[in-house]
Order: sequence, then structure tokens, then C-alpha cells
Amino acid sequence: MSPPSAETSRQSVRIAAWLGRPAAPVVALLGCLLIVSCVGVDPVWAGPLALLERLPRALVPPLLYLVAASGWGRPLTRWLLRPVPSANEPAQHADAPAPSFALQLAVGLAALLTLSHLAGWLGLLAGDMGRLVGPGLLVAGLVMLAVRPRGVRTDGAASRTPESGGSAWILLSAPAIATMLVAACSPPGWLWGSEFGGFDSLSYHLQLPQEWFRDGGVRAYPHNVYAYLPSYVEAAYLHLGSLTGLAWPSAPGQPSGLLANEGLGLASCQLLHAGMALLTAALIHDLVRAIQPRGPIAAARLAASAFLATPWVVVVGSLSYNEMAMTAMFAASLRVALDASGLIHAPARRGAALGLLIGAAVAAKPTSAFFVTPAVLLAAAAGTGRAGLTSLWRAAPAAASAVYVVSLPWLIRNHLAGGNPLFPAGAAVFGPAHWSPDQFVRFRAGHSFNGGLFERLSLLLSSERGAAHRQWFSLFPLALALTIPALLDRATRRHAAITLGGAALIALAWMFLTHLQSRFLLAAAVPLSTLVGLGAGAGNRSGSDPGRAMRAWTPLAALGVASLTAASLWVYSHERGGQPGLALAAGGAAFTGEAWRDRPGIESLRPEQRRDVLAGASPTVYCNLTLGGGDRLYLMGDSTPLYHLTPVQYHTTWDRPPIADPDPSRWRESLRSRGVSHVLVNLSEIARLTRDGWYDPSLTPERVSRWLDLEKNAIERAWPESGTVLVRLR
Repeated sequence: MSPPSAETSRQSVRIAAWLGRPAAPVVALLGCLLIVSCVGVDPVWAGPLALLERLPRALVPPLLYLVAASGWGRPLTRWLLRPVPSANEPAQHADAPAPSFALQLAVGLAALLTLSHLAGWLGLLAGDMGRLVGPGLLVAGLVMLAVRPRGVRTDGAASRTPESGGSAWILLSAPAIATMLVAACSPPGWLWGSEFGGFDSLSYHLQLPQEWFRDGGVRAYPHNVYAYLPSYVEAAYLHLGSLTGLAWPSAPGQPSGLLANEGLGLASCQLLHAGMALLTAALIHDLVRAIQPRGPIAAARLAASAFLATPWVVVVGSLSYNEMAMTAMFAASLRVALDASGLIHAPARRGAALGLLIGAAVAAKPTSAFFVTPAVLLAAAAGTGRAGLTSLWRAAPAAASAVYVVSLPWLIRNHLAGGNPLFPAGAAVFGPAHWSPDQFVRFRAGHSFNGGLFERLSLLLSSERGAAHRQWFSLFPLALALTIPALLDRATRRHAAITLGGAALIALAWMFLTHLQSRFLLAAAVPLSTLVGLGAGAGNRSGSDPGRAMRAWTPLAALGVASLTAASLWVYSHERGGQPGLALAAGGAAFTGEAWRDRPGIESLRPEQRRDVLAGASPTVYCNLTLGGGDRLYLMGDSTPLYHLTPVQYHTTWDRPPIADPDPSRWRESLRSRGVSHVLVNLSEIARLTRDGWYDPSLTPERVSRWLDLEKNAIERAWPESGTVLVRLR
């Protein structure tokens, strides 16, 4: 019999071998999903049951979308990014492997986002045409993925020996990934206090696709200024609804569109955004491997894990926002820009690829124009050196042309809607469209910062808005610490300096071109995570054992990733007073009030039971359960109508209200002439927005209070705790 010490050593070796297998992260992720779904749920088993029921169904549409995107990316990467001659290795032409699957997926996603927006704008993703075109675009991508061109190796992974080792490092971020996926299955509006419960999703990221479906396609609306943004990711959300059948009309007053099936479409949109976060991590992994081809595989996997474990990525990635499309395009464009050989020998094709990726980043989130573009240009210029500067000039026309082609549908749509293709920007050149000068003043006040240089710099370093915010936790200091060994290593010095310069450009853009909110630094997570990987693998020059982890810096990177994961779990577990999983178990029906219609229905309750139910109902649920099919609701002060089932009139903070009249005594007739039967007044929100100087001056708290006093006999219900009042006009 072996001595106990030898047996213990043998078991340790077995455990280490199992942790290194590719299946280990999958098993760990499944276990973490079940554990995280139990947090804040009573009874505990309700969370895992809800997750097992919702995740598989909601995951199918975004998974199909991403797989189809990889199919669209296959011919594009073959054309734009095929291998080119280099000084050390001649081109292999037909036998050369294509770019990585992650890069192929990113290029295809840029193309498919553009196609989704174009099809949505042409009215091909709603109604009867949506039943054909929506799935048809994905089928075309799946066909391109399945058909392998003769004589060409389209999958680089198939032509190489699979890399082994380093899988255990992915386990460090598995709990954070599970947290992001569980949160993505929760109805929007419940989680993440830093985002006010996903306010932007409720007001336009998801609300606009709902309205587009109702109106037959992607449109610009005078009541929602965000509909004038490129909205390519929001068009993808519309695409998801069309291909699953979630968006077909139902009976009046019943959930339709993304709200159908207890809001299953909402979860699908959030999971698509989470999938883009996973794609970004895969691209960061490829970027580090390209910079450190002889470095340890663990370094690249730690870089990907650092990105996914960052609390801000978990928070934003689980919401139906658009930042993760920006980060995916950013990481992919850095990978292309740092390919010096490709830019020198095939500048036009590489320039077109960069233009496609940058154009898609800007079309997903317009702030990418000053977050992503300068950093990518720096990487391209510094990566090619003096010898490649001439090639960059040759690449510029192709890049600009690709950006223009990607942006053209949006520019035309805005021009037709208001004469200004860049609205709400570009008013001095193209005209103000339908806005007044006062609206531009208020909009700029809400999206700019007037402090001095010292104040801007202090906010960059602050815990209130900047890099020290708790949802960045240790990413900034960890990346800066690991930049030192990356700069000291000859093999990575140049690329580490380029990556650090890109992060510095993002910080400068944040300081001088935004209103200094911590979330707007998310673009910096790409270069910072890359620096974590470069530092973790610094010092390995021999390349004799690429799979081994470096002794010096890998433990520091692993400890940092573990701390980021712990921070993500802490942030999630403290949401909603320590009960983040309640909405996961309740489902979307709790937010619309449909849960009461199914048990067996509020209409069948006795009067005293009905009063008890309505007494505890939120304003949205109360309106959904009491207003009839002929009623129309106006939201005064509120701009988050997503869960309302009654026809709603609303406007964003910056848009003109339908009762812009200084005399409150005339408001009733003005509203009734528009068919409004009820008004839901949010006095607290009106007071806050007026105090900030953002709300329309015709709707001051004093005028609204005077109008409520005139309508006191018509007040149907009040919620004093939230400052909300429901007024019945007829």
C-alpha cells in the first residue's frame, strides 16, 4: 500500500489533470449557475427551477443569431483577412488557415447587425415579411457556415494541434459568468442599482424594438430622441423577436412582442448582450495569444477571465444595453490593427476590415467614435512602424468607405426623418430637425461636464464616478501593476506600450468628451484586460513549454481575477436588499400583472380580495389590471413604458411633451383631444429632472401640482411613497 503522503500527492495530480480538461469549466459553470440562482430566493429551490425553465428557451434565439453571424463572417474573413506574406513565413494561399473563429464571428456580427438594421428599416422584420426575412437572414448565415469552400481551410483551429493546458484558469471567472447569465434571465427593471434598474433598457433599448414591431419597422420618433441613434443592437433585438414568433400581435391589453410568454423575449435580448461579452473575452484571448505566441496559454485565459470577472462587465453584460457590441468590435479591430504584416502587404483589405469593425462599433454605440477609433488608429500606426505608415495611407480610403457603407442606412433614415443625418448632433451644420434651441441646451447639459482639469482628473480616480468605483474594483490597479513586467519583457514591450497608450486615450476621451459616468469607461476594459494577460505571461522567452504558467506574475494575475470574481458576486448578492433572485423566480408576469390574470384572474376575485390585490400593486400593474381596451395612458414625468399593456403616450426627458402649455387649466382638453383617458403623474421624477435643469420648463412641479389640484376630484389612485398619482380624465 502506498504511503498516505504518496496517495495524497497522486490525488492532487489527478485533480490538477481534471481541472486542465476543457470540460472542467463547463461543469464548473453549470454548478455555479445553480448556486447563484439560489441567492436571495425563498424557497431556495425556486431559483434553480425558474432558471432551468427560462434559460434554455431564452438562449435559443441569441445562440442562433451568433452562430449565423459566424456564417456571415466566413466569406468576409476569407476575403478581407486571409493570410498574407511576411518576412519570416511565406503565404500558404489555399492551405493557410483562416483567422480564429472568434475573429470570424466578430466580423460576421458586424455584418449581421448592419443587415438587421437595414431589414428593420425597410420593414422586413415585422408583420408577415418578418416571418420570412428574420429567420431567412439567419438561415443564410447557417448555410454559409455549413458549406466549406473547396480547397480552403476555413477554420484555423482545424489546421492546428489543439492547445492544451490553462483551462483551470477559466474556473476563476466561472462564478462571475454564471452571475451574468442568471442576472440576464431576470426581468429588466429589477437588478443593478447603479443603472437604476436598467432604466435605459426600459426607456429605449427594449422599448424601441417594441414600438418598431407595432409600427412595422425601425423608425425615428419625435417623442424618443434615442430612436435617432444608429440603434444597430436594438435592431438585433427586434430581429430576435421576429425569428422566434414572440412579436406577433396578441389580444388587446395582453402582452405582445418581447413581453409575450412572460417576457421571454426580454431575457433573449439580455442573453444576446451577454453573448457579446463572452465574444469580447474570446477576442481578448486571441489578442494576447497573437502578441505572445510563445507565452503561456494561461496568460491569455487570465486576460479573458479578467474581462468577464469585472463587476461592471457582469452588470452591463446582463442588461439589454449595447456596450458589449462596442467592446467586441474594439477587441477585434485591435487584433486586426496589430497584424503589421497584413496591414503592410494587404492594406486595402485590412483597411476595409477595420472600417467594418469600427463602423459597427459606432453603429452600436456612437461614443465609440472617440473611445475606439483613436486607440485602434494608434495600434495600427505603432504596430506597423515607419515601414508601414505608407501602407496605412493606402488602407485609409478602404477603411473610410467601409465605415460609410455600414453607417449609410442610419444616415439616410435620420435625414428622411428630420433633415439632419446626425441628429441630435450636427445641428449647426445640418439643422435642428424638430427640436427647439432650449432642447439642445438641456440635452447638452445632461451629457457634458463643465468642471476644470483638476476636477476631471480627480473624478477619473474617484470611487464615485471613475476608476475606483466599486464595480471596477481591482481591474485598474491590477492592469497597471502587470504593465510593469510586460514593459520590461522585450517580447511584449512594444505591444504593451501600444495597449497602455490606447487605455490612456480612452481615459482622456472620458475626461473631456463625456459627462464622466463610470460605466462610460467600459471601453477601457479591453486594453486593461489585455495588459493583465501580457503581464501574466511576461518573461517566458524560451517557449519550451507554452502550456506552463509563469511563476513570477501568473499568481498575481490569478489573485486579481479571483478578487474581481468575488467583487461581482458581492455586488449581485447585495442587490435589492440581499434578495436579487426574487424577480428570477417571479418572472416577467409579475411586472405586467399577468400573474394575477392566471390565478385564475383578478376579475373573478371577490370585491374585498380585488381591493387587497390592487392596494399592493405598483402603478404599472394597477394600470394594466384596471384600464380597459379603449383607454389611453399618458406618462407625465415617467419615460419607462416598457411594461405598460395599455396604449401609452410618453416622451423622454429631452423631448417636447404633448401639453407644452404654461396654463395648466388647458391641459385636460389638450390631453383629451389626443385621446388620453388617464394620466400617470410621477411628481418625484418631475421634481428631480427639473432640479437638474433637464426637463421641459412647461412641466414644472408647481404647474403640475396646480393641475392636480384642479383635477383632485378625478384622482383615482395615489402612491405617496413614490410620489405617483393616477388621474382619470373621463
